[in-house]
Amino acid sequence: METMPAPDFCRAPASAHLLAQAVLIGRRRQRIRRAHTKDRSEVRGGGRKPWRQKGTGRARHGSRRSPLWVGGGVTFGPRARHEQTGTITRGAARRALAGALTAQTQAGRLHVIKFGEKIPTLREAARFFQGEHGVLLLVAPEHLLVLRAVRNLARVRGMGAQRVSVHDLVGARQVWIDESALAMLEARCRIS
Repeated sequence: METMPAPDFCRAPASAHLLAQAVLIGRRRQRIRRAHTKDRSEVRGGGRKPWRQKGTGRARHGSRRSPLWVGGGVTFGPRARHEQTGTITRGAARRALAGALTAQTQAGRLHVIKFGEKIPTLREAARFFQGEHGVLLLVAPEHLLVLRAVRNLARVRGMGAQRVSVHDLVGARQVWIDESALAMLEARCRIS
């Protein structure tokens, strides 16, 4: 494993607003909305008035699906409403990814690594990343076996270059990119 200088496409102008927007939209899309209760209008049944309004001596009711009744709707329960996650255009997403790479390059936290013929072992990877915190390792599809060597390291997070998001790049303290993954990242950042 040897290191190399950062490529030219990692020097695109970075917009803080665009990065923040891309991270926010990405995090909103990841949110899982599970809990959902039905209110009185959504519960099945309850169309007919249970008994007449006057003359029975009982309290007046208009529906069997009132929240007061067993089997009725829930008042102010959790709702899995569809929030506006927002959208980001393809060009803006590419500019945001390029901007995140640029920000890491300008901070001196982006490094290019070249793997030899032999895939590194866990021990070699631990020795290489010793003392590093918050490391994001991006590898090409042909080097996905490298992720096996680093997945047991607590401070190293590895993923394929085709899956990396702006959120991953912005949150990393150190970004190490496989040399053979540079072409894929450049294609993902290209605006044309």
